[in-house]
Amino acid sequence: MFRWLPVIVCSGCMVWGGVSQAVELRTQTLVPLSNAPAVVAARDMNWNFTPDLVVANGASNTITVIPVSAFSGMESATDYAVGSGPVAVALADFSGNGYVDIAVANQLAGTVSILNNRAVAGVEFNPATSYAAGSGPVAIVAGLFNGDLYNDLVVVNQASNSVTVLINSGTGTFPTAVSYGVGSSPRAIVAADFDGNGSLDLAVINQGSNSISLLLNTGNGLFAAPLTHLLGSTPAAIAVLDMDRNGTLDLAITHAATDSLSLLSNNGSGGFTFVASYSMGGNPGALLAIDMNGDGYDDLVVANTGSGTISLLENNRKGAFVLGQMAAVGTTPVSIVAADLDVDGDSDLVISNAGSSNLSLLMNDTDFRPAPFQFADQTDIPVGTVVVSNVVTLTGMTGWGKIVISQGEYSVSTDSGVTWSPWSAAYPLAATAGDQIKLRVTSSAQGYTSVNVDMRIGGVLDTFTVRTFGDSVPDPFLFVDQTGVALGSTVFSNTITVTGIDIDTSISIVGGLYSVNGEAFTTAVGFVKNGDTVQLRATAASLKGEPVNVALYIGGLSDIFTITTTAANSSGGGGGILDLWQLLLLVPLLRRGSYHAT
Repeated sequence: MFRWLPVIVCSGCMVWGGVSQAVELRTQTLVPLSNAPAVVAARDMNWNFTPDLVVANGASNTITVIPVSAFSGMESATDYAVGSGPVAVALADFSGNGYVDIAVANQLAGTVSILNNRAVAGVEFNPATSYAAGSGPVAIVAGLFNGDLYNDLVVVNQASNSVTVLINSGTGTFPTAVSYGVGSSPRAIVAADFDGNGSLDLAVINQGSNSISLLLNTGNGLFAAPLTHLLGSTPAAIAVLDMDRNGTLDLAITHAATDSLSLLSNNGSGGFTFVASYSMGGNPGALLAIDMNGDGYDDLVVANTGSGTISLLENNRKGAFVLGQMAAVGTTPVSIVAADLDVDGDSDLVISNAGSSNLSLLMNDTDFRPAPFQFADQTDIPVGTVVVSNVVTLTGMTGWGKIVISQGEYSVSTDSGVTWSPWSAAYPLAATAGDQIKLRVTSSAQGYTSVNVDMRIGGVLDTFTVRTFGDSVPDPFLFVDQTGVALGSTVFSNTITVTGIDIDTSISIVGGLYSVNGEAFTTAVGFVKNGDTVQLRATAASLKGEPVNVALYIGGLSDIFTITTTAANSSGGGGGILDLWQLLLLVPLLRRGSYHAT
């Protein structure tokens, strides 16, 4: 059933910073089909987290639905009848039940077929319901065009040079249709907000007039008269991308007759300017914009109908592209879709080959996960300090790993530390092998407290921890000594406030008691924190003039609170005032004249 073909890999593909990386597409598998496919589309139809495939079969007036499972791969396919000449498919939830439905543009019937998802465990659809479109519909796109929550449709009518807007009633039916004229022989369409007003606009390729018709959404699903932008010869397909990540949506267009691809830059209001052209394989047709290597920038995949190949153009992260790979597929590839078939987090490619009646599967084996890396934790950091980590160098990856940081900022160098990107929590979006990364974060405002920075690159995690030291020595404090207190009285000190510490600090006392924040007085060793108030209590001496010293210790700093009782009368060692008892003893002697002071 399967046939293996070689894949040609580019070995010198340039990317941002001059680092050579390439998407690795595994040798393809060919999946045979019973009919020649016109187009292939992919969405998860049954909530099993794998994208299922829908193939339009123009010759048999059917579509083929191929369920895909992460465990068993492609399962049994089912065909559903649609209108005559199905050539385009749009997948979206039209009925509002949370399951993806199918819309098919039938070129020969001039209709759109809607197949509603039965919302069962398998992938099953109700029979098709048809709605009139213009003459010769060849392309279709779904979107929220009128501002409600239900997906509408726009169909490109090649034979009538128009587009038809089908408005969803809210139940999956489309009773209202409005048509707009465009250029000659329109062939393809994309929907995007080109003027930045929050509504989906339309860009239509007109192959007959070598132009683009831009229809800007005026609200409620109505569009202004088309603006025309001239193109090169025979435009074949169109894709939307932000090639330079400036926030505006640009366009890529293939040109079949000149074997080329052109890029048009958006001026932000819906005006487009030609910026570059690239040579492709023979007769390039279908075009897909998708990030294939995980660097956050859109790459381009082109189906070369005439040469049976696909060309991969990798974005160099500066808005230009280089040929990253060319791979052989089936005969006459006419459609490309991206789908993560193996559920490994990257975009694989499915190509429908009309000439060989099969699908080509190219699995993306690009390695987005670096080898484990480690930022060295830092301790004993002052509070509120900006800390920069060590530098780690990424290894072990072939693609670009998405960068996610929990707090703080990071900076990336692509030239061995010569230059660094600005500190940011969101730029650049990804890094690759050889890139160097460092982190920056502010330590906690509290002592003995950790700040943890989680850094994920391509899903690989390391945590950078910054821990502060604790200042346990308070600012100097002072208790005011007291004198002349009554004998044996209870004395209270002034109240001091603890400042200058950022961790709980020990407190102890000798010779008295203390109270914290007005609580009970105690002699037990305890702890205080910044902002606590402390007051002392002691009992005065029972003798006059005797001091009592109370020593309070907080975190190694101390002060002595001294209280002294009322002073005793004293002669002072001669010539002083005599005590009363001495006078009483001297009175008889003075009367006899026998006392002589010496």
